[in-house]
Amino acid sequence: MGDECKAGGGTSCDIGAFWDERYRDEAYAFGTEPNAWFRACIDELPPGRLLLPGEGEGRNAVYAARHGWRVDAFDPSPEGRRKAGALAGRHGVTLDFRCCLLDEYALEAGAYDAVGIIFLHLPPERRRAGYRRLLSALRPGGALIAELYAKEQLELGTGGPRDLGMLYALEEVDEDFPGVDFTVRRAIARDIHEGRLHQGPSRVIQLFGRRRIS
Repeated sequence: MGDECKAGGGTSCDIGAFWDERYRDEAYAFGTEPNAWFRACIDELPPGRLLLPGEGEGRNAVYAARHGWRVDAFDPSPEGRRKAGALAGRHGVTLDFRCCLLDEYALEAGAYDAVGIIFLHLPPERRRAGYRRLLSALRPGGALIAELYAKEQLELGTGGPRDLGMLYALEEVDEDFPGVDFTVRRAIARDIHEGRLHQGPSRVIQLFGRRRIS
C-alpha cells in the first residue's frame, strides 16, 4: 500500500508516475504479505465483496482473494497494477484491479461487504470527502477496516507521508466516517515491517466498525 495522496492534488499521470518510480523494482516496495491489522480483521469476517482503494502492488487484495473474497481494487500506478496481477497469478486468484485515482473510480453505493483503507493518506482539503465517498460504497452493516499513520509518526520517519497535514488523528474519525459504529478505535505504537518502505517503530490509528443500519 502507498502512503501519500492517491486521491487528487495532481493528475492521474503525475501521481501514477510518482508511484511507478517506487514500484519499478521487482522487489515489492511494501512486501507481499498483507498488512497485519487488515489480516486480523478480514480473517474474522465471512467472505463477500471487498473494496481496496490505493491498493499499490496488491498484497492485501491477493490475501483476501485467496480467502474467498471478491476483490475490487484500484491504484493510479500502472506498475502497481502490473505487480498486483503478477502476485495474483502466482497464487491462482483474480482481482478486478483498475488503474485510476479515487476521484475517477466509479463507486456503486452500498455495494460492498467490507472496505479496507490501509495507509491511504489524503490531503486535508480532500480527505473528508474522499473517505465519506468510500464509506458510501459500504452496505449497511458492512465492515470498515482502516490503518493510518498518526500525526506522531512524523517524528519517527519509518514510513508514511512527510507532511503533518496528511497524517491522521482520532479526533477526525467522527467527521470522516459518520454513521459507523466502531468496536476498535485506537491510537497505538507498533513495529511495522512491510517491505523496504515501512520499517520500524511506528504510531498508527486502527479502526474497525460497521456502517450503521438506519
